Amino acid sequence: MLKHLAILATLLCLSVGSNVLIAVPLNPKGESQSTHHEKDANKQNTVPQQTVTVNCPNGYESQEKGQEKDTIAAKGQYDYSALGFRVNLFLVIITLVIAAASLIQAFAAKRSAEAVMRSERAWILPDGDKIGLPTLVPVPPDLPENARKTPVYCPIGLRNCGNTPASAIKWEFELRIGESKETPPSFEIYERKPTPSMEGQTPFPIGQDRLGHAVAVLKPYQYISVAEKLEIDAGNKIIWLCGVARYYDVFRRRKFLERKPEEHETLICLRYEARIDGSSGAWILGGPSGYNRAT
Repeated sequence: MLKHLAILATLLCLSVGSNVLIAVPLNPKGESQSTHHEKDANKQNTVPQQTVTVNCPNGYESQEKGQEKDTIAAKGQYDYSALGFRVNLFLVIITLVIAAASLIQAFAAKRSAEAVMRSERAWILPDGDKIGLPTLVPVPPDLPENARKTPVYCPIGLRNCGNTPASAIKWEFELRIGESKETPPSFEIYERKPTPSMEGQTPFPIGQDRLGHAVAVLKPYQYISVAEKLEIDAGNKIIWLCGVARYYDVFRRRKFLERKPEEHETLICLRYEARIDGSSGAWILGGPSGYNRAT
């Protein structure tokens, strides 16, 4: 389409230019080249004089002599300024059409490229089979202070489900104990800004269909008491697994006016469902839907 418009504009300019050259009269061969020759030519080619009668307001008539006007030649003259204006206006319209077509084509190409990158980019998602159950070993009340204690934690595995590798950065996961089955006790981990030490972390690659591993530890305290363990088994207290996994894809697109590449993130919010009979429980989706998503 753009090639056809450009060819049309070129042909139009050539056609208009040739018409202008044909319409412009050439200088006659007998035209004088200097003032002296011009005077001689005027003497030889005298212009016929005619008498013009002018009616005056006082009733008298005044006769004046002047050169006879060539009305036919005056009528035959062409307005080249109007022709130039029309040609310029037409060229401006053609230019605007070509510019609009270029913008539309560029926008379509951008959308197509974004669709390809979206289908080929990395997607880090939690692997349900690789999320371990929490280790719930209560601390006896009579345990000596220097005795070894087992913190409450659980391993986490996230899989790259995309078609290209990912660069994992700034992974944060934690366990929380709350009393509500609807929402976790704290959303701070989702709103927490990366610290300067986290900014300097070296991204580690995760290939296609590969796992990235992390560990979530109970916050703000790493241990639970015997009483808390009984409350958890009875369902009166709920253990929440919350976290954010941030990563780059191989395309590393940059947002407008930003130097850093675009970060993707996977949010996790799971609730531990304990069994009343004391058997192993299971992780289920919990909390608001916005805290279980991937971008």
